[in-house]
Amino acid sequence: MLCRPGTFVSDPGLSECVPCAKGSFTAKNGTQTCTLCLKGQFQPLESQTTCISCAKGRFSSVTGAADCVDCQPGTAVNITGALQCDPCAEGYFEHQPGAAVCSLCPKGTFNPNTQRSTCQNCPGGRFGNATGLTQCFSCAPGSSQSQTGQTSCVLCSAGSSMDLTGQLTCVLCSTGKFSALNGSSQCTPCPSTQYQNLPGQSRCSACPKGKASSATGASTCIDCLVGEFANRTGLSACFNCQPGEFQPLPAESSCLLCPPSSYSPSPSASECLLCPSGRYSNRNGTTQCTDCAIGSAQLLNGQTRCDNCTSGKFAPVTGLSSCEVSLSAVDSCPFVLLTIV
Repeated sequence: MLCRPGTFVSDPGLSECVPCAKGSFTAKNGTQTCTLCLKGQFQPLESQTTCISCAKGRFSSVTGAADCVDCQPGTAVNITGALQCDPCAEGYFEHQPGAAVCSLCPKGTFNPNTQRSTCQNCPGGRFGNATGLTQCFSCAPGSSQSQTGQTSCVLCSAGSSMDLTGQLTCVLCSTGKFSALNGSSQCTPCPSTQYQNLPGQSRCSACPKGKASSATGASTCIDCLVGEFANRTGLSACFNCQPGEFQPLPAESSCLLCPPSSYSPSPSASECLLCPSGRYSNRNGTTQCTDCAIGSAQLLNGQTRCDNCTSGKFAPVTGLSSCEVSLSAVDSCPFVLLTIV
């Protein structure tokens, strides 16, 4: 007897045909053996006349397979009848079994190796702004990124900076420095006439009245010395008090006029001098005292006027501290004759 396709008889003397087993087939009548399915094929049923190619995402590496095997995570195959799966390339991944194609690593991740089921998050200080990366990019100077798996870096805010690549955080500007814009790679020293006494600032402040700074990068301004003043903000140096003026305190915005009875002949005076005897001053802001006029004198220091000589006395020159006795006055005095007994 002739066995129909899908069956066979190994001995012509037998009267019953045997179905081809799973993983085998025969397409002809009267065969004595079934043929094993080739690699890349399978047959899950008995008595079949053909084998089936493995679908995409599956493979068979042996003959006579009753079923194909799913591609493992990290591998894929995009053809039918595959003998094996292909590893996912760098920058790709596949986390499910039986995949026909691998997937690109999404933004914020990367994969430097083949045959991976997952991608790695970009570490802090780095970012991934494209899919399929094999490595992430470092944050540029002026930016940072403290979190993982990010697609961009964050610009340093005003008042901070970063001059290195791949950093987790930006650094606050130190005292005496500032950054006015976002994304600064370095902080700028305060210019002369300005200062900044706090960290992390976006601008410097003008030195207040009574202070000055000639240096760059100052965290404080310098107090004006005694005998000096600063009458406006933002000065690099204090002004000297002028002759006739004084200032006994530091960090002042103006000088004082010497009061009557005193004077100041030189600049930068911290105190006024008292007019000496024989001289006087009767107004504010005197640079030198006035000599007592002829016919007057002043015995004391620090006076606002001179006194006229009294009767019988005179001052023949200016600047005398006392009047002189007139000779005519002496001559007119009566003599007293004393008789010694």
